Parts: sequence; structure tokens; C-alpha cells
Amino acid sequence: MTHPEEIVPVPVNERVRRQIEVLLALIERPGSEGEEDAARRALKRIYDKYEMHDGSAPRTDTDDTDRFLYNPRAWKGSKYNQARHLSLTEIAKLMRADIKLARKVGNKTKNPSGDAVALRDPIADAPAGIKYSVRTEYYSGGGSIDITIKNIPQEWGWTEDTDEWGNKVLTATSALADLYEAVDEIHRAYNYDNSDIQTDYFDRNYYGHVSTEPNIRIPRRW
Repeated sequence: MTHPEEIVPVPVNERVRRQIEVLLALIERPGSEGEEDAARRALKRIYDKYEMHDGSAPRTDTDDTDRFLYNPRAWKGSKYNQARHLSLTEIAKLMRADIKLARKVGNKTKNPSGDAVALRDPIADAPAGIKYSVRTEYYSGGGSIDITIKNIPQEWGWTEDTDEWGNKVLTATSALADLYEAVDEIHRAYNYDNSDIQTDYFDRNYYGHVSTEPNIRIPRRW
């Protein structure tokens, strides 16, 4: 088995190192059907994020799909090449598995030695009662995948304010915003967007978005 210290050329925190260890162990000895594939996808997401590469990481970005992304703001998710021939129903199944595994791996790496510094993982550290609905819809000309984050505790997930017209506005806490971004990363990973709004040209693998129930405003961070 490849050890994390052999594949980490850039600084990462201790929790990420432990996550790599757990994922590599799951790839060698998966605990359930489909867990090995989900672990490989999660490992690739970490490797891509920290620009690490190793034989255990699936390399699926070597085909010629990029040449079709010719619009100035075009982009492709890290797992699109894996999913390019899959149906939206199959992609949604992969998203569910990714979220489930992220929670499992994160729970296994929660400060096991009582570290003084908290090393956070948005999906694993979210309240256990939170649920995720991943739904697909097909329609003429394409389809969508929507993920809804549900059962969010108010004291953890949002504050209540009023806007300038006196309407109630729910605003996400930083913890919920972190969770939203982590789930959105999974949602975007299997997609591409070659659209050009200026010419009304729309070209994506799927549409849809991540939302919350109730509807909570997520502050933009970019």
C-alpha cells in the first residue's frame, strides 16, 4: 500500500493525511459494494486539490474532451471524464456515494489523539441529523441533478434577519456555508460547462444546483 508520506509533496494538515490513509485502506479492503470506487473518487479529489499524483489515484483526464471547451469561461469537473458516458441517474448515484463516504471517512479522522487544533471537515462535522436528497429530472434537450440539504438545525445552520422591505431572511452560518461549498464541489465534479451566455449558447452535461430546506441564503465567497 502507498503511504501518505510518500505522495504528499506539499503541506497538508494532519486530518487530510489521515483521510488519505483511510481512503487507501478502503481501496485495498472496501467495506461494502461500491466503496472502493467511491474511495478512489474521493482520493482523486484530494490529489487534484493539493496537486498530488500517485499510482493509486485514477488518472482519467487524458482524453481529448478539453478541445471542445472553447468558450472563454468553459470549465470541466475533475470527474467528468469518468462520467461522460453515464446517465444522470447513474451520476446521481455516484454523488450519493461520494457524500456518504465523505461523512464516513471524516468521522474516522476526527481528532483521534485529542489534537489541540481542530481540523475541520464540513461534511463529517455537520450535525448527524442532516440529510441529503439527490434527485434527477429529464426534459427535452437535457436534464438536471439537484441536491437538497435538509434537516438543518437552526442553531447550527442559520440566523434570522429582515431585509429592507421587512421580509424574513435566513442567512447561513459559516459552518453551513462550508458544508454547502463541499457538497457543491461534489455536484460540480461530474459536470462541464461550455456555455456562452452572450450568444445564448448553452452546453452542459447537466443542469441543477445545490439548495437547502428551508431556503437559506448562502453568502458568496468569490
